[in-house]
Amino acid sequence: GFDSLAAVELRNRLNTVSGLRLPSTLIFDYATPAALAGHLLERLAPATGEHEDGAGAHDDDELRGLISRIPVARIREAGLLDSLLKLSERAPEPADQALDIKSMAVADLVRAALDRSGGR
Repeated sequence: GFDSLAAVELRNRLNTVSGLRLPSTLIFDYATPAALAGHLLERLAPATGEHEDGAGAHDDDELRGLISRIPVARIREAGLLDSLLKLSERAPEPADQALDIKSMAVADLVRAALDRSGGR
């Protein structure tokens, strides 16, 4: 069981890691680990309907954009960095495709140029 101080401290840690603003009564509102995890999952990744391919409501480019905005420190604090790095080791290298520079944003052009020059 949690006392009020421990409940608020856990809530504060969850706020920091998740970026959510959670109520101080969180632990008492969701008294079991499963209920709390379910609530956090719903807040972090709300069910928005599935596409036919099961990919959810976001396309790959949108997901890449969302993920790129997460600071590495936050990924590390959430305990996800090692898992993501392991996944990236197994990911196939993208095919070297011709870039359509007319449709690219400035940031994407700079990133593509740095990637092709080896980051110099």
